[in-house]
Amino acid sequence: MGKNVYSRAVGIVLGSLTILAALGSGFLYLLGTSVGKALQSEADTSAADRRTLVALAGLLVIGVLTGTGSLGINTRLGKVVYMGFCWFVGIGLLAAFVLSIGALGDGLEGMIGGMGMLYILLGYLVHKEK
Repeated sequence: MGKNVYSRAVGIVLGSLTILAALGSGFLYLLGTSVGKALQSEADTSAADRRTLVALAGLLVIGVLTGTGSLGINTRLGKVVYMGFCWFVGIGLLAAFVLSIGALGDGLEGMIGGMGMLYILLGYLVHKEK
């Protein structure tokens, strides 16, 4: 087997999962806000809508960068940048997991923690050239 086979496979799968999580969360968010507006809720959510949609768009971009970045780890610079990106996102997701304990529900918290650990694993695989 060649170099970085596991890194590429995990990167593509993790990128796909991140994109699916962003699209699923975005769909549920838009569904919930539209039902609230249909029921004529009195809360003004225009500022919260923008921040949430920007966060979901950022998560979508991270997923795309994870999937496509795993294909460019043949060079030394690509390897270092992608490894740093994976560790940065993994540590950020683990910090979000710790901060959200008890606030989001077990399923969503487990997904955030699991994705954080998978990003750190991906950084390790890139570092070891596996």
